[in-house]
Parts: sequence; structure tokens; C-alpha cells
Amino acid sequence: MDNKTYIAGRDARADILLEDSNISRCHMQLVVLSETEVEITDLNSTNGVFVVHGDEQEKVLKAIIPIDTIIIIGKSYRTSPQALLELMKSGRSTFKSTSQTSFSDAP
Repeated sequence: MDNKTYIAGRDARADILLEDSNISRCHMQLVVLSETEVEITDLNSTNGVFVVHGDEQEKVLKAIIPIDTIIIIGKSYRTSPQALLELMKSGRSTFKSTSQTSFSDAP
């Protein structure tokens, strides 16, 4: 399987555009390793990337995780790589945050 790579951030050139001031222009890289696994890399962001383990959050610079693992991007985006990829497949690539825990439809 080819490893598909995506960049998530505020920059208009990002594959996954996250419209939030707490997100860096090029915040993180997401590499799809298989149907069940991804590699996430913090691209020297200001507010970090966190992997959620139950009630705990672990700040990571680079991690290989199951695709359905909950992650926090910056301070505002709580999602999973799987959810980001599914939204992209549906034709959306821009996401706005309205709360700490969910995406809303971009206008």
C-alpha cells in the first residue's frame, strides 16, 4: 500500500485546512500506513498534537497509532485521523471548530 501523506493546518495550501487561531499554519503531518494505522507528526506547531488515552493526553512529536485513535490538534480540535480522512473523502477539506470536541460544517 502506498503511504498517502497529508498536511493539516491553517495554511490555505494544507490538504486539511483547519480554521482556528490555535492551529499552526502547517500543524501536523498525517501518513496513512494501512487501512488501520497512521503516523502523525507534529510539524513544530505552537500548541502541539496530543494522543488521548482514556482520561490522559500524551503530547507527541511523532507516533504510529490506530486510525480511530482520538487526537487533539492544538487546543480546539478533538477528532480522529479516520474522521479527518472520511470528511476529506466526502469532498470537504476545510473544517471550522465551534467547540473543543467537534467539527462543524464550513459555510
